[in-house]
Amino acid sequence: MVLHGSLNNIWSLKTSQRNSWLANKIIKIRDVAFHWIKFRVENGKNCRFWYDNWSPFGSLHVFLQGAASFQFGLYPLVTLHDLRSPTGWLLPLARSENQVLLQAYLSTISLSSDEDSYEWVMDDVIMTKFSTGQVYNAIREHRPTIPWYQAVWNKRGIPKHSFLTWLFVLDRCPTRNRLLNWGLITDPNCLLCNSSLEDRDHVFFGCSFSWRI
Repeated sequence: MVLHGSLNNIWSLKTSQRNSWLANKIIKIRDVAFHWIKFRVENGKNCRFWYDNWSPFGSLHVFLQGAASFQFGLYPLVTLHDLRSPTGWLLPLARSENQVLLQAYLSTISLSSDEDSYEWVMDDVIMTKFSTGQVYNAIREHRPTIPWYQAVWNKRGIPKHSFLTWLFVLDRCPTRNRLLNWGLITDPNCLLCNSSLEDRDHVFFGCSFSWRI
């Protein structure tokens, strides 16, 4: 319903209150996957000139610096097949360096009778299957490996204990000093010994009650 019967519309859709939350979320993050979804041009009938990733320049709407389609005399959803004639490509004369590069690239393309198709490409390799792990590693923030990770996350560890240790190392335990920082109204003293401010170091190292357990 959102795509109006064509997968090609994914790149030109805008968020709308009529869409579901999930549909709008996908529209907002679609640019993350754009460079992985390559369009293999054959007959050009399904290849959107402005929006599909069919050229080395990515989205032409962006590459041509958001040039309005009316400046080219091309409607927004025009396809490569629409622009091809027996005498060549139906494009206006180039007026910028990027337009020259585009027209030079178009001179290397010849349409065929085969159907267009999409390709999933990662690290310049056409993938035969989708890997969630590979995509996650590509989009996640990479940071240097911390020296203590094996002491917390290991195959023999109990997940509950590992999680608590991880919170402890990062000082993310919900101790009362942190609750106060969050704006909650609570007694700042330790719940166990009631003799000092309850923070991470006190609970694990300074609390007399904890040491007796």
